[in-house]
Amino acid sequence: MTEFNIGSQQGVNISNIGGNAYIGEQGGTQVPEHAFRDLADVRRALVSVRGGAEAGRAVDELEGDLREGNAEQAASRFDGLVQTLQRTGALAAAGASLAEPLTRLATWLGTVIGRPLPW
Repeated sequence: MTEFNIGSQQGVNISNIGGNAYIGEQGGTQVPEHAFRDLADVRRALVSVRGGAEAGRAVDELEGDLREGNAEQAASRFDGLVQTLQRTGALAAAGASLAEPLTRLATWLGTVIGRPLPW
């Protein structure tokens, strides 16, 4: 029998089966499906408000960061998105249809990065 002493695990999931090792995805943040549903809700709310197109581009960038598992960059994009929504008046115009999914995103993302995302 072969014995291994592994000092630290660098992969998310390491399994040794039949002598072959599989090293899973390294780094990044696992994004729950509800975060993408919340982004879709934000997009829908932006369709009919002034400033929605500009904010929609910010949502696209935020989603790209989430898909790449880059939580810190996503948090920065979230801050930029909120600033865009406030500057263009889209946040006030859309009301609860934006506030609810943004609150859920801020809560989840703040937990992941370890600091609150005020908005």
